[in-house]
Amino acid sequence: MDPLFALAAIQSVGSLVSNLTAPPAPPLPPAGKSKGAAGALAASPKRRDGFEDLLRTEMSARKEKSMPVQFAPDAAQKLAQMGVRLDETQLSRLGRAVDEAGLKGGQRALVLMDGMAYVVDMRDRTVVNLENRNRLAGLGDLRVDAVVEAKS
Repeated sequence: MDPLFALAAIQSVGSLVSNLTAPPAPPLPPAGKSKGAAGALAASPKRRDGFEDLLRTEMSARKEKSMPVQFAPDAAQKLAQMGVRLDETQLSRLGRAVDEAGLKGGQRALVLMDGMAYVVDMRDRTVVNLENRNRLAGLGDLRVDAVVEAKS
C-alpha cells in the first residue's frame, strides 16, 4: 500500500472518530417558551431543512440522468420478434420507471408502458422478460416485488 494513501486513510478515519466522540449539541427549547434570539427563531416561519433541499436536488439530478436500461439477449430477441422498437423517449421513460421502482425498494419490477409489460432485474437494470400487456399470463410466474407504470 502506498504510504501517502495509508496516511490519508488514517487521517480520514481519525477525523470521523473525533466527530463521533464530540459532545452532542444541547437541545433547543420548545417553540413559544423561549426568550431572546432563540425565541425569535422559534417564532419565525418554518424553513426548509438543508438535508431536505439536498435530497430534492439529488433526486432531480438522478431523474434527469437516469442510468440506461439494458435488455438481456432473450428479451432483446423477443422484442425484435414482436416488432417493437423503442425510441430514445421510450427508453428514457422506461429508465425513469425503473428509477421509481428502485425508490420503492424493488429488486424485480414489472414496468407497464405503451401496451407492454417489462420484467426488470433492478440489480443491473436489465429487462429480463417482456410481453404484450394484454397477455401477462404469458410471462408465467412473475416473482416481482414492485409494479410501476411508466409516465408519459
